[in-house]
Amino acid sequence: GFRDRDSTMPLSRKFSNSLTSFIISKIVGHRIIDSQCGYRRYRLSSIDDLEFREKGFQFESEVLIKAIDSSSKIKQVKISTIYDKNNKSYIKHFSDTLKFIRLIVRSIFRK
Repeated sequence: GFRDRDSTMPLSRKFSNSLTSFIISKIVGHRIIDSQCGYRRYRLSSIDDLEFREKGFQFESEVLIKAIDSSSKIKQVKISTIYDKNNKSYIKHFSDTLKFIRLIVRSIFRK
């Protein structure tokens, strides 16, 4: 799934989502519109033998990095964007950013 980056999405989320989606897209060889969207469906056979290390928000990116390559067939479907009524984010900006960078560095050297 992918969400619209419209006026309902806070500016900081638009920026971080655009940046992470761009980086993930370059790694997997497909344009990923919304790398942080949790609405996903996979064939079990495509992820069953994979080992995942990440927890929290980085897990979404790790699955994309490990399960998709340039020969994969993917479909991205627009979904509704729903935010907490108080616009509360559960992301820890500093520590989650460091965890994402660590994931990306590990992924680059894995290939």
